[in-house]
Amino acid sequence: MEKFSVKKPFTVLVAVIMVLMLGFVSITKMKTNLLPNVSTPYLMVVTVYPGASPERVETEVSDVLQNASAQIKDIANSLHGQSGKQFVSKEWRVIKDRNLLLLETIRPEDESTLPYQLIKEEREFTPDFRIPREKETACFDADKLNEEIHCRKWQAGDTFIPFGMTGKKKISDYLTDRKFSISQKERQWVLCCGERIAWLIGERTDNRFRIDETTKRVIIYKIV
Repeated sequence: MEKFSVKKPFTVLVAVIMVLMLGFVSITKMKTNLLPNVSTPYLMVVTVYPGASPERVETEVSDVLQNASAQIKDIANSLHGQSGKQFVSKEWRVIKDRNLLLLETIRPEDESTLPYQLIKEEREFTPDFRIPREKETACFDADKLNEEIHCRKWQAGDTFIPFGMTGKKKISDYLTDRKFSISQKERQWVLCCGERIAWLIGERTDNRFRIDETTKRVIIYKIV
């Protein structure tokens, strides 16, 4: 072959050019099903770890996830599933929430104790009283809060009448409409008057306890 190439260089050159032309024509004429548009699959996990150095994130989060190869496959498959699926380790959990994967640390919580403090103030209602607009503050007609007041986390099936509305709405639907993540929903508390929910704390009060023209005394709750 080497001798032929030396003796017949022109023939060899023509043959190479023909092969190249044939390859170019084949690629341009190839059918779509033989040349699919393939995208390389990948999984991106964004970790929010306030105050941590890149080295700490790598050792405490990235390396742990890489070593858990079996769960990584399940997590990747969950991207095409419904929201709500969770993958839990001793210190971390990954939550499928809409089109996102939320990675967060597992912190022990006291289900019976509010994670913040509520300050209560009672005063006479006067014509110059202005209802604060901050979500951290809620105002009620004192005479309408006529049962035991207590706080708890919301539960499936809970309903309330959002301020300004007349019909009941499920709290689960309200939180979904407000684009709450699964972890945010889990941390949501309510202030109850007896069995009725008076305040979706930090969000919206119940219309049944609103201040109106008959109000004489006002009770104010504020998150601090």
